[in-house]
Amino acid sequence: MGIADVWRRIARRLGLIVEPTPLARAQQALAHGQVEEAIFFCRGVLYNTLITLGQAARLPRPAGGDQDEKAYALNDGLARAGVYAEPVYKQIQGWVRIGQLGLAGAIDEISLGDVQRMISEMDQFIRLVNLSLAMYETPGTVNDAGSAVPQISEPLPPMRRAPAAPPQRQMPPQMRPRELTAPGMLFPLGTEQAPAVIGTMPRVPGFVGRGHSVMRLAGLLRQGRHVALVPLETGQAGVGLSAVAAETIALLEHDIPPAFPGGIIALHGFGRQGEEALRWAYITIGMTWGVPAIAQATSLNAQEREVRRVLTGRQMLIVMDQVEMGFPAQRFLDTLVAGGATVLMTSRQVPRAEQLSIFRLEPLSPAAALNLLQDRFAATGSD
Repeated sequence: MGIADVWRRIARRLGLIVEPTPLARAQQALAHGQVEEAIFFCRGVLYNTLITLGQAARLPRPAGGDQDEKAYALNDGLARAGVYAEPVYKQIQGWVRIGQLGLAGAIDEISLGDVQRMISEMDQFIRLVNLSLAMYETPGTVNDAGSAVPQISEPLPPMRRAPAAPPQRQMPPQMRPRELTAPGMLFPLGTEQAPAVIGTMPRVPGFVGRGHSVMRLAGLLRQGRHVALVPLETGQAGVGLSAVAAETIALLEHDIPPAFPGGIIALHGFGRQGEEALRWAYITIGMTWGVPAIAQATSLNAQEREVRRVLTGRQMLIVMDQVEMGFPAQRFLDTLVAGGATVLMTSRQVPRAEQLSIFRLEPLSPAAALNLLQDRFAATGSD
């Protein structure tokens, strides 16, 4: 072991170096086009999440089989225990698609977008799991083996404030997650208090040349305007729509008093179309607020009524990133706006919704583009 490794280990123990989370490593691998490495990190995250859920639900750890076989066994056990109505691998649609392509021997067809979607969905699910465990576990809780019940290793972002929310329902401290799960509920949160931000909009290292656009966009959202962030030339890719949206969210998080005291939900519309996309978005909002009625609703109209009820009076910002042409933007906006939410969409096409103000993002200036290119080369170690 060299001197540099020794100093790095000492600095890590002193907290001077923060190790990236596995999902952050997956994101880094994906940024370099390393699809298999990104999937590898995600598999480990999913398995560790299931292990933690199993311990919290007091399930025995699977004894035999490889990691994937143990994950399937944990999924089935957690579903039988009532921790959630459907296994995790069915909730993470990006994971489902990658698994189907893998089984079909079509590994080459797995796209960067497929993996990005999986990372985003897993990050959001882990945050929901972390919230739920923290909500139900009481100090000193131990499992059957006598050891402390662990928390999810992926931490929530630090909360600077307590978002406004209705009073929480009183729950006996001894209640466990499985005792609070209603039939058909995807995952129990149990209270109607949202975090400051949930979901993920990864910030791009070395973000340059867009400060003015971020300030303008944040100003529009603070005014309650519903905005579609689109490229200057319709259909143009790679202009940084998601990066600008992520920086805008980060800026709004620091507003005092908060512009959105009810919190911010970041969703990803990549690959989502038609009514199924609406159901997915509404169920995600319901998971965030711990309202099982949205997932249990028998029709899309009933879901929308529940969503409007949940959003009313909460002053939320809902971000839908990477909206595609098949996404029912008008109906989505009608539902959210009726509940009083503010909406930001990013799309390479102009979404068809009357309420949207169109914000066209111009390409980077030559100087800013050169700086960004130099940063990317430096990050990869290229000369």
